[in-house]
Amino acid sequence: MANIKEFNAHPGSTFNDNSGSIITVSPQGTTVNQSIVQPESKFPKASNQESPLYFDEEIIDKVDLIRVLYAMWKLGFFKLENGRVASEKVVFETFSKVLHTEMKRPSNNLGATRLNKGDATDNFKIFKEMMKKIEEFECGSK
Repeated sequence: MANIKEFNAHPGSTFNDNSGSIITVSPQGTTVNQSIVQPESKFPKASNQESPLYFDEEIIDKVDLIRVLYAMWKLGFFKLENGRVASEKVVFETFSKVLHTEMKRPSNNLGATRLNKGDATDNFKIFKEMMKKIEEFECGSK
Protein backbone atom coordinates (compact mmCIF):
# COMPACT_ATOMS: atom_id res chain seq x y z
CA MET A 1 0.00 0.00 0.00
CA ALA A 2 1.33 3.44 -0.93
CA ASN A 3 1.69 6.20 1.62
CA ILE A 4 0.55 9.38 -0.15
CA LYS A 5 1.47 12.59 1.70
CA GLU A 6 -0.10 15.03 -0.74
CA PHE A 7 -2.56 14.64 -3.57
CA ASN A 8 -3.99 17.42 -5.73
CA ALA A 9 -7.21 16.88 -7.66
CA HIS A 10 -9.53 19.36 -9.29
CA PRO A 11 -13.01 19.69 -7.78
CA GLY A 12 -15.41 17.34 -9.59
CA SER A 13 -12.61 14.94 -10.59
CA THR A 14 -13.19 11.21 -10.82
CA PHE A 15 -10.43 8.64 -11.14
CA ASN A 16 -9.77 4.95 -10.62
CA ASP A 17 -7.13 3.64 -8.29
CA ASN A 18 -5.51 0.29 -9.02
CA SER A 19 -7.55 -1.49 -6.31
CA GLY A 20 -10.67 -1.21 -8.44
CA SER A 21 -12.11 1.74 -6.51
CA ILE A 22 -13.56 4.89 -8.04
CA ILE A 23 -12.52 8.05 -6.24
CA THR A 24 -14.72 11.13 -6.67
CA VAL A 25 -13.87 14.64 -5.45
CA SER A 26 -16.98 16.76 -4.82
CA PRO A 27 -17.58 19.78 -7.09
CA GLN A 28 -16.74 22.04 -4.15
CA GLY A 29 -13.52 20.11 -3.52
CA THR A 30 -14.47 19.57 0.12
CA THR A 31 -15.17 15.81 0.20
CA VAL A 32 -13.71 12.69 -1.36
CA ASN A 33 -15.84 9.60 -1.86
CA GLN A 34 -14.55 6.12 -2.60
CA SER A 35 -16.78 3.46 -4.11
CA ILE A 36 -15.67 -0.12 -4.58
CA VAL A 37 -16.32 -1.58 -8.01
CA GLN A 38 -16.97 -5.30 -8.15
CA PRO A 39 -14.95 -6.91 -10.91
CA GLU A 40 -17.08 -8.04 -13.82
CA SER A 41 -17.32 -11.76 -14.26
CA LYS A 42 -16.20 -13.07 -17.62
CA PHE A 43 -19.24 -15.35 -17.49
CA PRO A 44 -22.80 -14.18 -18.12
CA LYS A 45 -25.08 -14.03 -15.10
CA ALA A 46 -27.22 -17.10 -14.53
CA SER A 47 -30.84 -16.58 -15.46
CA ASN A 48 -33.83 -17.51 -13.33
CA GLN A 49 -35.83 -18.05 -16.50
CA GLU A 50 -36.97 -21.62 -17.07
CA SER A 51 -35.23 -23.38 -19.92
CA PRO A 52 -37.23 -23.94 -23.12
CA LEU A 53 -35.14 -27.05 -23.87
CA TYR A 54 -36.24 -30.60 -23.13
CA PHE A 55 -34.25 -33.78 -23.55
CA ASP A 56 -36.02 -36.10 -26.01
CA GLU A 57 -35.69 -39.62 -24.62
CA GLU A 58 -37.66 -41.00 -27.56
CA ILE A 59 -34.79 -40.07 -29.91
CA ILE A 60 -31.65 -40.64 -27.80
CA ASP A 61 -31.05 -42.86 -24.78
CA LYS A 62 -30.38 -40.77 -21.66
CA VAL A 63 -27.18 -42.69 -20.96
CA ASP A 64 -25.80 -41.27 -24.24
CA LEU A 65 -26.49 -37.75 -22.98
CA ILE A 66 -24.67 -38.66 -19.78
CA ARG A 67 -21.73 -40.03 -21.79
CA VAL A 68 -21.41 -36.81 -23.79
CA LEU A 69 -21.74 -34.49 -20.80
CA TYR A 70 -19.37 -36.65 -18.75
CA ALA A 71 -16.71 -36.48 -21.48
CA MET A 72 -17.17 -32.71 -21.73
CA TRP A 73 -16.85 -32.37 -17.95
CA LYS A 74 -13.70 -34.53 -17.87
CA LEU A 75 -12.23 -32.35 -20.64
CA GLY A 76 -12.78 -29.25 -18.48
CA PHE A 77 -15.54 -27.59 -20.52
CA PHE A 78 -17.39 -26.22 -17.47
CA LYS A 79 -16.35 -23.58 -14.98
CA LEU A 80 -18.20 -21.75 -12.23
CA GLU A 81 -18.71 -17.98 -12.20
CA ASN A 82 -15.70 -17.62 -9.88
CA GLY A 83 -13.50 -19.38 -12.45
CA ARG A 84 -13.16 -22.65 -10.55
CA VAL A 85 -13.72 -25.97 -12.26
CA ALA A 86 -17.32 -27.14 -11.85
CA SER A 87 -17.82 -30.40 -10.00
CA GLU A 88 -19.45 -33.38 -11.67
CA LYS A 89 -22.44 -32.95 -9.35
CA VAL A 90 -22.94 -29.27 -10.28
CA VAL A 91 -22.63 -29.98 -14.01
CA PHE A 92 -25.20 -32.77 -13.99
CA GLU A 93 -27.60 -31.00 -11.64
CA THR A 94 -27.47 -27.94 -13.90
CA PHE A 95 -28.04 -29.87 -17.11
CA SER A 96 -30.82 -31.84 -15.39
CA LYS A 97 -32.61 -28.54 -14.73
CA VAL A 98 -31.88 -27.06 -18.16
CA LEU A 99 -33.05 -30.17 -20.03
CA HIS A 100 -35.89 -31.07 -17.63
CA THR A 101 -34.55 -34.57 -17.06
CA GLU A 102 -33.07 -36.39 -14.08
CA MET A 103 -29.42 -37.45 -14.22
CA LYS A 104 -28.39 -38.79 -10.82
CA ARG A 105 -25.00 -40.38 -10.16
CA PRO A 106 -23.71 -40.21 -13.75
CA SER A 107 -20.42 -42.00 -12.98
CA ASN A 108 -22.32 -44.90 -11.43
CA ASN A 109 -24.69 -45.09 -14.42
CA LEU A 110 -21.80 -45.17 -16.89
CA GLY A 111 -20.00 -47.86 -14.90
CA ALA A 112 -23.16 -49.96 -14.71
CA THR A 113 -23.71 -49.85 -18.48
CA ARG A 114 -20.12 -50.93 -19.08
CA LEU A 115 -20.49 -53.85 -16.67
CA ASN A 116 -23.90 -54.92 -18.04
CA LYS A 117 -22.86 -54.86 -21.70
CA GLY A 118 -19.53 -56.62 -21.22
CA ASP A 119 -17.79 -54.41 -23.81
CA ALA A 120 -17.35 -50.76 -24.65
CA THR A 121 -19.09 -50.81 -28.05
CA ASP A 122 -22.22 -49.07 -26.80
CA ASN A 123 -20.16 -46.58 -24.81
CA PHE A 124 -18.58 -45.27 -28.02
CA LYS A 125 -21.60 -45.45 -30.33
CA ILE A 126 -22.83 -41.90 -29.59
CA PHE A 127 -19.35 -40.47 -30.18
CA LYS A 128 -19.11 -42.25 -33.53
CA GLU A 129 -22.52 -40.83 -34.49
CA MET A 130 -21.38 -37.35 -33.43
CA MET A 131 -18.19 -37.70 -35.45
CA LYS A 132 -20.26 -38.71 -38.48
CA LYS A 133 -22.40 -35.56 -38.09
CA ILE A 134 -19.31 -33.37 -37.90
CA GLU A 135 -17.86 -35.07 -41.00
CA GLU A 136 -21.16 -34.45 -42.81
CA PHE A 137 -20.99 -30.81 -41.77
CA GLU A 138 -17.39 -30.50 -42.97
CA CYS A 139 -18.41 -31.98 -46.33
CA GLY A 140 -21.37 -29.62 -46.63
CA SER A 141 -24.13 -32.23 -46.41
CA LYS A 142 -26.92 -32.39 -43.88
